[in-house]
Amino acid sequence: MSEVAAGWYPDPDGKPADRFWDGESWSDRTRPATTPNPPEHVQPVIAQRPSTNVLAILALVSAFVVPLILPIVLGYIALGQIRRTDQEGRSLALAAVIIGWVFLAFIVLWAGAIFILFDNASFAGAA
Repeated sequence: MSEVAAGWYPDPDGKPADRFWDGESWSDRTRPATTPNPPEHVQPVIAQRPSTNVLAILALVSAFVVPLILPIVLGYIALGQIRRTDQEGRSLALAAVIIGWVFLAFIVLWAGAIFILFDNASFAGAA
């Protein structure tokens, strides 16, 4: 008795068809192949790096050109896009956000210092 169960198998002669094995020998019955033949030529797959997020680049540039609120806003928008799309540029967007917040804190402190100086000067002049 054969160990291979009866059923349809790829043709042993290499033809693009299935042949029926009755459990002891190959029959003359054939049918179109159910297993697809491998393609003759396979195109190589070239892995592409994800692109850098454009808003991350603009955020970093704006941190040095117009360093007020713009790099913070663009940086946060870019971080959200990068998280959703797996693009590169997270470090650029993060740098823009940090530079924007540091510059904004510097402006607020500087404005507070100027306000205190002029307030004290006007107070001293009034006396």
